[in-house]
Amino acid sequence: MAKSPEFLVPLRRWPMGIKLGGMFLLLMLLAGGNLYFINKIYGNIANAAELINQSGRLRHLSQQVALQSASFVMEPSEAARQLEMKLEGEFLMHYAQVEREITRLPPLMRSAGDQLEEHLQHVVQTWQR
Repeated sequence: MAKSPEFLVPLRRWPMGIKLGGMFLLLMLLAGGNLYFINKIYGNIANAAELINQSGRLRHLSQQVALQSASFVMEPSEAARQLEMKLEGEFLMHYAQVEREITRLPPLMRSAGDQLEEHLQHVVQTWQR
């Protein structure tokens, strides 16, 4: 009969309950770690999905602002001006949400030279003009 390695000899002397408890503890630790990483990954996906959603709203609102501005130039009226101000306020609210979501994106979801902050600054400068 082959001799067992010396580090296994103390394990053979432990009672079965302690061995089962150790295995259960190990499985629980693995399951807990798995749940933690799944939660982190899901949170990152949810942040990216919210960013895409807000970006789509910004695109839609920018088109509405442009259309409303053109119609205001053609036929100036107080109602058109009020609608334009409302759309502008909505645009700025969604833009602030996009800025917030970009800062919350994890580094793994961004490429090295994406320059998102610079693009956002360009949008701000264009908007102010």
